[in-house]
Amino acid sequence: MQNYTTYTLTTSGGTLNTVANSNVYVPYSIESAGPVTLSSSFSIVDTLQIVNNPINIRWNAEVTLGGFTVTIGGIVVPQDQVNQPGTFELLFDGSGYLLQYFPDFTVKPQENYGVTTVTVPSIGGTLVISPGVDKRTYVLQGGPTTLSSSYTVSGATSGVTDGSSIRVVLTGGVTKGSNNVTIFGESISSYDCLNGGIEVFAEFDASTSSYVATYTNKNVPLAKLDTTGYISGDNGKLVTYDFASKQFVASFLSASSLPSTFKGINITETYITSGQLLTSNTTPITLLPASGSISTVEIPVMIVLRYKYGTTAYTTNTTIDIEYTGPTVTEAIASKNCLGFTVTGIDFVPPVAFGTPVVRISPNYSLQLSTRTGNPAAGDGDLIVYVISTTLNI
Repeated sequence: MQNYTTYTLTTSGGTLNTVANSNVYVPYSIESAGPVTLSSSFSIVDTLQIVNNPINIRWNAEVTLGGFTVTIGGIVVPQDQVNQPGTFELLFDGSGYLLQYFPDFTVKPQENYGVTTVTVPSIGGTLVISPGVDKRTYVLQGGPTTLSSSYTVSGATSGVTDGSSIRVVLTGGVTKGSNNVTIFGESISSYDCLNGGIEVFAEFDASTSSYVATYTNKNVPLAKLDTTGYISGDNGKLVTYDFASKQFVASFLSASSLPSTFKGINITETYITSGQLLTSNTTPITLLPASGSISTVEIPVMIVLRYKYGTTAYTTNTTIDIEYTGPTVTEAIASKNCLGFTVTGIDFVPPVAFGTPVVRISPNYSLQLSTRTGNPAAGDGDLIVYVISTTLNI
């Protein structure tokens, strides 16, 4: 077993010569009293330069580079080799140095504990955090800041040890507008950017050379829900959370909200303006789009008409037809004379046979509304159509 001379490394770094008395190599063991974060660089040099004579250096220190370097024979040693036990072998081949590293069968994550506070710049941009070099926790804050461009936080991947982690805290004060704020691949909502209280924890996965991130936020008060995109008539809808866009949306309970094996009731709302009604014979309004599959058909159970009277009743062609329309045929399933009313009201129209059935309901047909014979004259009321249906696989 080789006898090593102990050298205690401190935060101040410095230079260590492997040669003693100008002509003898000393095998050193680099030790530290505890974890060391460098405040200056550390170098191990060879002033003798004997060709093909290996110099062994034992490493038993736990070092965080903190923006500085460790070099052996002028070769920069990466972070993941100085925060765990191992042995270096330095060799001079006559023209330059070769350095080999032999770990003690352990790989420790790179952690530079501490906090760095960053004010998010209004011009946006990209912040890249390097585990082991930069502090482990980053606190992002607004100035307050109104972004004119998107802002992204990501992590370095070169030379990063498996399991190394970064924690990013957003305290708020950032108005992102139409721009994006992305932290380790997680899209941060407008509410969280402005109000803060969120964290993103990212851990490096060496097998994919990427980070696995978790986005956590505090509870959002109901009064603070973003209602952008809601329209009149959304009252009574369910509020669901869209994980892709990181925001709440209004929707009826539908097949998209349930497992594919669930055969339940779908409710689809279509708001038809007076402008659409005045051209609804020449341009029918789609109530249910075609399913896109020849093995799926949507069966109407009930149709509810909610007429909102304006100031003028419609005249002529006030009967509406609700019909299935496909490549070869148009088949009416319901009809109602409802546009001549002079008051606001609700009517129920069960699907019934109309005329001589040819196809009735077929897969991959759309359900449309149109006025019979021609377009209505005058009128300024709106019509809301609720189609209550169930999905049938055939």
